[in-house]
Amino acid sequence: MANKAYVYRIYPDQMQEQLMQKTFGCCRFVYNSLLTLQEDRYRSGEKHLSKTEANTYCNKVLKDAFPFLREVDKFALTNAIFHLEEGYRRFFLRLGKHPRYKSRHKAKWSYTTNFSNHNIEIGERYIKLPKLGKVKAVIHRFPQEGWQIKAATVTRNRDNSYQVSVLFFYEEQQISTPISY
Repeated sequence: MANKAYVYRIYPDQMQEQLMQKTFGCCRFVYNSLLTLQEDRYRSGEKHLSKTEANTYCNKVLKDAFPFLREVDKFALTNAIFHLEEGYRRFFLRLGKHPRYKSRHKAKWSYTTNFSNHNIEIGERYIKLPKLGKVKAVIHRFPQEGWQIKAATVTRNRDNSYQVSVLFFYEEQQISTPISY
């Protein structure tokens, strides 16, 4: 299996742009909340939460306390939790620094969502994304036959333009060459 990503420029309407801004903010909020929770647990001598326990905490505690988290894509929040856990994993293996809080003043915002039940789709002039629906896009290339969508990352750049990177996975073709002596 191999992975390949295509990046497309998207042009959301005002409602879609608002929902993307909410999703960026909610992902940042969940990431920072769980980073605080993990730090508090460490200081009090409790065990570090695994990513599944952290995801359960988000779904049962955070979403009840903060209902605005239910408005955005659940996979985006789950991926924010998984990214935090990856940061901790790298820190514990001494491959990186301690995870830091995310800032709203950072120039580039993004969130990742997973493919499930055909919630991501590429059309002639649009890309269908979870909760956003069909977003106008410039489709300059289509995936090859047999490629399957794995995930999509929506990004807002410095100039307030938006793009989506769609990750595909596919079966690699093994090319056998005859051995000559």
